[in-house]
Amino acid sequence: MKKKSGLLNKKAWLFGMSLLSAMVLGNTAEAGERMTLLTSFGIIQDITENVAGDRADVKVIVPVGSDPHAYNLTVANMIDMEKSDLIIINGLSFEGYLERYLTQDKYAKKIVVASDGIEKLAFMEEHQSEHDHDADHDHDADHDHDADHDHDADHDHDADHDHDADHDHDADHDHDADHDHDADHDHDAEHEHNDVHEHRAHRHHHHHHGGTDPHAWQNPLNGALYAQNIADALCKADAGNCQFFKKRAADYISELKSLDAKYRSELSSIPKENRVIITTHDAFGYLARHYDLRILSPFGLSTGSEPSAKRIAELKDIISRGVVKAVFMEKNGNNTILDQLAGDRKIKNVELYADTLAPEGECSTYVGILNHNLDAIVGAISVSGK
Repeated sequence: MKKKSGLLNKKAWLFGMSLLSAMVLGNTAEAGERMTLLTSFGIIQDITENVAGDRADVKVIVPVGSDPHAYNLTVANMIDMEKSDLIIINGLSFEGYLERYLTQDKYAKKIVVASDGIEKLAFMEEHQSEHDHDADHDHDADHDHDADHDHDADHDHDADHDHDADHDHDADHDHDADHDHDADHDHDAEHEHNDVHEHRAHRHHHHHHGGTDPHAWQNPLNGALYAQNIADALCKADAGNCQFFKKRAADYISELKSLDAKYRSELSSIPKENRVIITTHDAFGYLARHYDLRILSPFGLSTGSEPSAKRIAELKDIISRGVVKAVFMEKNGNNTILDQLAGDRKIKNVELYADTLAPEGECSTYVGILNHNLDAIVGAISVSGK
């Protein structure tokens, strides 16, 4: 009888250990299952895929070719939010279409903010207008681009970095309640169908970002920080694959740092007075700060803003002085005004990628659009391109 009792105790112990192992090896995803990661838009999706590799299924809310500034959630998006293990976003108020859901506990506990820890860039439209009339002069005084700004993401981005007050979504959150991917979740998401449409009917179609520029990914070193933050979150959610995520993140970060060196080398050869470009909207502020460029735009931070007649007149005046060698149209952007400005003055018309990726080819990746944008900018404003 004692032997039988001992055997039962041993079996119970082994069963308990197996449960513990399952918990350790899959904090978010059940043991042996791949996590489902929902990302907000294409650039975040691509960075996440580079870190997660084949150890997770990565989905996206805003499809390629859509404007993230003007997006509205669909019922299918709501179902994906219910079923995902993590929801990875840019943050900095970029995802206006998600704002009303971020405070709901069932979603808040899943949120990973990729931009945590960056040196934020404040945006002040009135400040930009003050400086535009000086665009044809040496603008050192207008923009203090000293060494302090040359390392938005150079500080140590290990797992202990401090997350600012943008959110209270620690990646160490408990995901237990999020695993019941049964009919109840689909019902919950469908139940919110009317909520989605009601919200859509009572809002502007374009989102605004307050006083902070959310386009931090335009600096490759910030992209490196995004990758590190995502790797940290994946490690906490799936400890069994942590070393895999860390290795992929390290390789990707190395690629982005090499790209940063390429940007510095190629842009430093261009005289400061030539580093003036006009873009569709103010999506390149982090790029400008990091590499000492002057970027002007008829629009504000959102593609939904409307430029004033005064603003258009200012840009026409700047172009007429011969300072600007090209206007840079954004892929899938509202380029009507820039196209007109370029045609009036017969200057080059060049395409850049700001908030979106291409459906295929080189520009279907984050690194691809960074390389494309660098080549486009250097080709348009270099002295040899006169």
